[in-house]
Amino acid sequence: MRVYLEGTGQGDPLTAFAQFSRAATARTLPVTIEDPVAIQKGSGRFFVDVRHVHTQDAIAVVQAVLDQAPDAVEAFELSTAQD
Repeated sequence: MRVYLEGTGQGDPLTAFAQFSRAATARTLPVTIEDPVAIQKGSGRFFVDVRHVHTQDAIAVVQAVLDQAPDAVEAFELSTAQD
């Protein structure tokens, strides 16, 4: 399942994305950016592939990773659109 996150326009998106990516990589969760320029500006979105997990569990996994990156909590939020 793909869990999408969107930029809030707050905080430092580059630092936040780096923190989030490190935390996701540590859990072997691939992160894909849709538009790198938009992420740098604090907007746009990216997604995390969470395999072999039901929808609510996948969202909970990504939320836990987001919570591990203090700057990311301010800069990104879970999107309402999930695949």
